[in-house]
Amino acid sequence: MRITWFGDKCFRIKFSAHDFVFFPDEAISNVSKNELVEMASIINAEAYQQFEPFVGAKPKAPGRRLIDVMDEAETYMTDGQDFVMDALPDERLVLRYLGNSTLGAADAWLNEAVVLCVGSAKQSLAALEALQGHGVRQVLLAISDMENLNMDTLAKTAGTLRLQMMEFGFAIEL
Repeated sequence: MRITWFGDKCFRIKFSAHDFVFFPDEAISNVSKNELVEMASIINAEAYQQFEPFVGAKPKAPGRRLIDVMDEAETYMTDGQDFVMDALPDERLVLRYLGNSTLGAADAWLNEAVVLCVGSAKQSLAALEALQGHGVRQVLLAISDMENLNMDTLAKTAGTLRLQMMEFGFAIEL
């Protein structure tokens, strides 16, 4: 899994064998839009072709033998604010565009997931509090107003969560 942040809600994510670009129109101005979206599925408010609605879907049980899960289809789900990408046996990404709520339809998918939270400093701190005890593997934060973030408060709020900050144009590989 490779995740690169290009500003606001724009991410290029290589997940399993697929490349996705989320909200390419919101990339920072010095990014070539053609290069950004080349050979990738574009995800925005009007188009999420590969993503099905949650509608009560639950994650597949982890811990099965590799031979049993090799041929299972990957799962792509959304409610428009949360996006889940799940590929057994060991890749799960929950992408959360933080709004008024800190948890949503993707709650059932948080266990052993990498959770990417996108929002303001205040929203990110609330999301960290809400993620405590959900068994997340790692939390990535893309904070739009870093100048409003107090690092001591961030460290205290994160507790034992594995946390990494996103930075414009730099990829994180997991």
